[in-house]
Formats: sequence, C-alpha cells, structure tokens
Amino acid sequence: KGARVDATDNFNQTPTHVAAKYGHTEVVNILLEKGASIDATDDGNQTALHLAVQHGHLEVVNILLDKGATI
Repeated sequence: KGARVDATDNFNQTPTHVAAKYGHTEVVNILLEKGASIDATDDGNQTALHLAVQHGHLEVVNILLDKGATI
C-alpha cells in the first residue's frame, strides 16, 4: 500500500516540506500527485512554499504555485 505522503517528523514537517527545502522537484511533483497536502504547516507555521523560497529553489516555487499553493 505504501507510505503515508503526509507523515510528519519531530518538527511536524512532511515529505513535501523536506523535498521543497532541498529542491527535489521530481519528488515534490510525485508527492502532490499522490495526494500530499500542499499547504501543510510545520511547527514554525511554514509551508513547503516558504521553505522553497527561503532556500532559493525557484523551480519548486513555480511547481507549488502552479498547483495552487497558498501565498
């Protein structure tokens, strides 16, 4: 059946948060296609979009915005 796409770590970050933070565009796309929450917030109230912006991953930012991430 597979892993939960919205599982969280000790900081309440999902796999989408981590993929966005490190600029893994393909992983972000796959997670979103599998139903991951695009606007999930971590313990710092940050979304995957926030992390992609902070770490300068413009391609991930564009993917998230194109798929409806809240600004």
